[in-house]
Order: sequence, then structure tokens, then C-alpha cells
Amino acid sequence: MEIPVIDLTPYVDAASGKFSCDELLHPELKAVCSEVSRILRETGALLVRDPRCSTEDNDRFIDMMEKYFEQPEEVKRVQERPHHHYQVGSTPGGVEIPRSLVDLEMQKKLRELPKDRQPAIPTGPDLKSRYMWRVGPRPSKTWFQGPHLLAPTGSSWRRGNRVCWISLRHQLPNDSLQK
Repeated sequence: MEIPVIDLTPYVDAASGKFSCDELLHPELKAVCSEVSRILRETGALLVRDPRCSTEDNDRFIDMMEKYFEQPEEVKRVQERPHHHYQVGSTPGGVEIPRSLVDLEMQKKLRELPKDRQPAIPTGPDLKSRYMWRVGPRPSKTWFQGPHLLAPTGSSWRRGNRVCWISLRHQLPNDSLQK
């Protein structure tokens, strides 16, 4: 399957104020949103092209994250935050339970799909590890009192590979990040 690529330029233009979205979505932005919705409905996967980040920025980011996940488990375990429900930091494999494992209605819908379109229904916890950090300003009123930003350990992160990814949050209006 070829994974479709979505260009975020119309969204970035809307967020920057290039065109107004006061009452109705700009037709170009509406078209991108409709296309994303269609692709996710039909395939569940898409690639995103963000005009604010270069291919080199993306490659550096991917390299950095690959190095992070290649580290020994005991290094990543230091950054686990189970008391924050793993909403920041490292989440080890075997912690997250896929919704399709416990949602019987979803399982029924998946089984109703044509055989060649049916995904495998998980039989246990998700084995992949992940890393999450908060991006964007902290809301002034929140029940979540977790750490604001927990960056992956490693010298390449500290040397500036995060610049493009973290600076993106400063290019969008605050309210667009909190929706």
C-alpha cells in the first residue's frame, strides 16, 4: 500500500492568519481536512509534510529518536512517569492496552470488514515503547500538574536537534495547540 502524503501548508497558513477562518473553513483548508478524514477512514495511515521543517530537520529528529530507543531499558526507565499516566516521558512496551482489545463493539465492526481489509485484533498489551513530551504552552487552568517538557536524554537532543520541532509550537496561536 502506498501511504498518502498530506501537506500541512493550508493549515499553517490558516493558523498564521494568512486567510481567515472566522465563520467557515477556507475552501483550501476544508479540502485538506476532508482528505485527511477520508484517508484515515479508508487506510488508517498517512504521512504529513510540514512546510516549517526541512527533510534534514526530519532526518535529524528520526536519527535522534532511533538513538534514544536503542538505549538500554534502565536508561529509559528513569524517564517513565506512571504517576502522570505516561502522558510525558517514556512508556515501556506492554503497558498500553489497545482499545480494540477491550472494545467489543469495535471488534464487531472490524470483523464486519471485508476479509482483505480486516486488521489483526490484538490479543494482549501493545509491545511497542513510546516517548511523549508536552508541546506548547501549559494552559493557565489545568487539572494536570505534570512536568511541562521532558526531553529525551542524550547529547544530540541537548545540542539543538530539537530546535525545529520545539520552535514549531511558537509559530502557532496558543489556542490552536490546546484544542
